[in-house]
Amino acid sequence: MSPAQKLELRRLFTFATVGALNTAVCYAVYAALVDGFAWHHNLALAADYALGAALGFIMHRLATFADRKHLRAAFGKYLAALIASFVLNVAVLDCIVASRLLDPIAAQVPALALVTLASYLLQKHWVFRSHSQEVIPRPAEPAQRRVAA
Repeated sequence: MSPAQKLELRRLFTFATVGALNTAVCYAVYAALVDGFAWHHNLALAADYALGAALGFIMHRLATFADRKHLRAAFGKYLAALIASFVLNVAVLDCIVASRLLDPIAAQVPALALVTLASYLLQKHWVFRSHSQEVIPRPAEPAQRRVAA
């Protein structure tokens, strides 16, 4: 496995770990607001995302993408990606709830699966992208020898 592949595997594992922790905390808040306080699922989801924005940015910046540089605009990009994720989440959640396939709490599970993938790709390729990352050189190819005829 190349150094770049090892780094990407480590980053993906860290993203999943940080994301799972953030998701567990935020999902518990979402479930408490829907079940315990009888909030509409979209309002509870908005509160969930507000909490997740703060926790997620701090944790992903410090752990998952700590090796990236030149991130002055990262928080603005992070919020934009989070808004896109929120819109996708609301759309998927509302479709599942409206079709009566699942209740709002259970419907959030498959919605989260789709949104998590989209969020990772946005964060990796746009939010925490470092334009000046050093490129890991490829091994030199052997020089071709000319055969005298």
